[in-house]
Amino acid sequence: MVFERRQYPRTETEVPATITMDGGARFSAVVCNLSCAGLQLACDRVTAGGIVPGALLGTPLEMVQLGVEFRLASLAGSAVDIRVRCKVMGATRLAENVYRISLQYLDIDAATFERIDRFVSAGLALA
Repeated sequence: MVFERRQYPRTETEVPATITMDGGARFSAVVCNLSCAGLQLACDRVTAGGIVPGALLGTPLEMVQLGVEFRLASLAGSAVDIRVRCKVMGATRLAENVYRISLQYLDIDAATFERIDRFVSAGLALA
């Protein structure tokens, strides 16, 4: 039996995303898991270094904020655009050119929360 310690369940995804840094720099990544509290991005070394400068394997010493945009499909076949502000919670190197960046939402609005919740619930139902 697996005990879930997280407040919100998460689902695995492969959704292309665009990251926009506060200074205007833009990067491409993939949302590899998603919950109502945050998300995790899969990216390469160059992207990880642009998002989290300095020591990539630890938690950033200063809070890095950024915007993330991606599109979620619905069971009805339509898609909805998601735009959220996030803070970086940490970065992990999985292989030479494979990184995961964990993000927590900042001030997510109710409509966006509901869209993400429906997507996660649908993903968990299919699992």
